[in-house]
Amino acid sequence: MITLFHRHILVFIFIIEMNVTSKVLKQNRLAHHQYLHQIFPVKNSSELYTVYVAGKEFTIKVPASVEDNQYKIMNWKVINSNPKRLMFISGPEAFIMIDEQIIRKLIYPNVDIGSIIVLGNNEALHMPTISNPDTTRSPIDWNYLELLYFNEEEEKIKISEKIPWFDQNDWYFIREWKLLDYIIIETKMYILSKRRLTIYSEGPGQFANEFSIIRLSLDVDTSLLSTAVELHKRVLSSFSAQFLVHLGSIVDENKRYSIIIQETGPVRSASLRCFIPKMEARFKAIGLSCEEVGVCNQLHQHLRSVSIQSKKCGDKPTVDCPFPENLYLTDSIDVALTALREIPVYSLVRTFHTPYPHEFYNVIYSDIDNRLFFCKFQPTSSLICTLGPSHLKIRDFNTDLVLNVINGSTSYVFPVYPLKPSPNVLNYPCDKLGNCFDCIMYGFSLGCIWVDGYFCEQRSVSLVYSQRGFIYNYCKKIVSFSVKHLESKKILEIEFQEVFEPVNRFHQIAILAGPNNDCVDIKMNNTNLTCELNSRTSGYFIVNVTFYNDSYLGITPIIAISNDYISIEATSAWKRMTIIATIVVVVIIIVFCSLFVRSFPKVGEATRTFRSKLSDFIGSSIEAELKSLRSKPAARIAIRPKKLTLKTKK
Repeated sequence: MITLFHRHILVFIFIIEMNVTSKVLKQNRLAHHQYLHQIFPVKNSSELYTVYVAGKEFTIKVPASVEDNQYKIMNWKVINSNPKRLMFISGPEAFIMIDEQIIRKLIYPNVDIGSIIVLGNNEALHMPTISNPDTTRSPIDWNYLELLYFNEEEEKIKISEKIPWFDQNDWYFIREWKLLDYIIIETKMYILSKRRLTIYSEGPGQFANEFSIIRLSLDVDTSLLSTAVELHKRVLSSFSAQFLVHLGSIVDENKRYSIIIQETGPVRSASLRCFIPKMEARFKAIGLSCEEVGVCNQLHQHLRSVSIQSKKCGDKPTVDCPFPENLYLTDSIDVALTALREIPVYSLVRTFHTPYPHEFYNVIYSDIDNRLFFCKFQPTSSLICTLGPSHLKIRDFNTDLVLNVINGSTSYVFPVYPLKPSPNVLNYPCDKLGNCFDCIMYGFSLGCIWVDGYFCEQRSVSLVYSQRGFIYNYCKKIVSFSVKHLESKKILEIEFQEVFEPVNRFHQIAILAGPNNDCVDIKMNNTNLTCELNSRTSGYFIVNVTFYNDSYLGITPIIAISNDYISIEATSAWKRMTIIATIVVVVIIIVFCSLFVRSFPKVGEATRTFRSKLSDFIGSSIEAELKSLRSKPAARIAIRPKKLTLKTKK
């Protein structure tokens, strides 16, 4: 029992450690894979903004005395969720806004802090932007990647973890280093960056353009950056790039992960797409190659174009392969770059990664004629692009497309008109949600309602809607139910009025019939749900069926409640406890009696021995006392006769 207790304590401590150190936080559905903007203007207000930070939403006031450029405010990277001491990144600098009135700079050991990926819990990843076209020595030894902690009380930024320069002469090889994009898939973060390296092995003045994908494991209880593994590929000319991941159902799994590349240079100017088949398997293969085969491709060797000389990796690290400490593995990917004719090379492109059912568009781009195009994935992963609505006119080619992860709207912000709110806001397209389930579960928090049983629309802001009315018995209604006894099991069968969709997008179903009476082994078929009922409480109860998705924030559950009551007969908890207690007492008595009976002969033998010894002791004691008593009167008699004899002679 003590060992079992200690084991549970150790498991509990381990769970706490995992919860503390894990970087996986529950997000809004639209922000689950990626969110590039966090601050969104409140309608009809010039100073109020809604802020989103790692699953938390709140409102702040930014007076003109703090910042009067709305475009800059909408591009702040907000680190924490305390509106009284709000820490954020604006441009290359970090600030703290105190009581929504004044701002001060945060203390940071380096100069530039622009490229930030917000993690939550006052943490962020930072990839410094390095521009060194002449390969001159930098006064600062930059880190390739940093994990930062922002202390709002001390107003300081601390570097918690880092991938530092591998040698003092790294500046000699690196001409450019820049963060481009990121995406989170399950518990892995993929960071896309670009770099230009000087390749002295290919001749003087030779350089190479590369894109790099760094994978980090967010669910570790050790150092986050120690999990870094990299893939890279050469590109001909200067370029920009973004992830384009197909999150829905797809015909060819090898085309799920891709990158959009826009090359502009003397050799080639084109929009390209690079598919990366089995991307996660490629990252795993890099580590296995080093650990099992002994081929370790290290980042510091690749940056210097040094051939791999390592022979061994494992428990005994060598100089060439310091596994597992300070080893950042990398490998090149041999994949083709195919032309992406749907998107012009000279266009402003934004990719969006939102899960079902929000995949209405995967790419939005504006061309040199200031027209907006919306592109969507086909099942084959190809793109089909259509011209946007005529009323969506943009004023400038550099229009910034902002997805509001709180209400689902898309704004078109014009940097050349910073003081005016964007006139073009595309509301969340509720009409794309084709059934009641998706409309309410995933769209209600974004302003959608299911109307007349036919279509989903944006609800009017002038009307007040009761959320309860759209949750209970709205999308699903229970028609009937029955309980069947199969061997020792109780099978509950529930009939619904509506037919279930062929592909069900909700992840969890909970069925209850009174306190402690739940269902397991739930099966779905057409309009029926069947399950095995665990009956622990007797009585008459209604049947409650809840459909929900616990993977995201902002999800509205769908609940169906029966009109009739179900009768459940179950042994009460007190009776069960009494029976169990009685059985335990009887078992203890039986065990005690058994032990007593087994030891009874020994007790009888010991008793007889004790009584024998006691009799001997008492007998010897009495005999000794009797001898003592006999010896004393004899002595007195022997004296008296002598005296009598003397008297007689006289």
